[in-house]
Amino acid sequence: MHTAIKGVVGSIGGGGYAVNYLLASNELADKLIQKGYTILPSDSEHWKTILTSYKTVVTADNKLRFGTFAGTGNKAEEELSKYCQNLLKPHTSENIKDPDNYKKAEKWCVTPVTVKDILKHEKYVPINIDTSNNQIAKNSAWEAKVKLHKKSNTKINNLGLSTDENTVTEEDIRKIKEKCTEIGGKKNHEAEYETNLEHFKNWCSNKSN
Repeated sequence: MHTAIKGVVGSIGGGGYAVNYLLASNELADKLIQKGYTILPSDSEHWKTILTSYKTVVTADNKLRFGTFAGTGNKAEEELSKYCQNLLKPHTSENIKDPDNYKKAEKWCVTPVTVKDILKHEKYVPINIDTSNNQIAKNSAWEAKVKLHKKSNTKINNLGLSTDENTVTEEDIRKIKEKCTEIGGKKNHEAEYETNLEHFKNWCSNKSN
């Protein structure tokens, strides 16, 4: 049995395709597990929350939609689960060729996880984001992030830092810490997940060796 599969055997209950995957690999599901995700069982209580996000997100990003499925109807949760089942069914590797399929699976077919927690699997270590008064004093890690952010073309929108690129104020540090706390708590099924991942990598953490 694949090492990644062994790692989730104990964490998945009696839920349909998630269990089947353990017995017969699917490249798309395997990639998700290697990145730290857990395939969502068909009987999970999380489908309701994910469906709520689905209905909102796909109106703005059609590439994340399963066909014409809008997320409505009395059996919408069951339908969403079946789309995931089809995408991740055993012995099927064709789905991985379309990059949009990975994005759909990452967003709708795994147990909800925060930006901060999933990036731990890539060895990104969050910088101290305590915003209490005794933790706002300048420190080299946050000063470096703020200075880079001010000069970057991939800024966090509406962060509101001071304009002098060579100066870092305590208010700058407070603002970026608060935003990093917010970004780190965002979940994979929410809007702008991919953007939040990149922001947390760039501005809220450092990668360990």
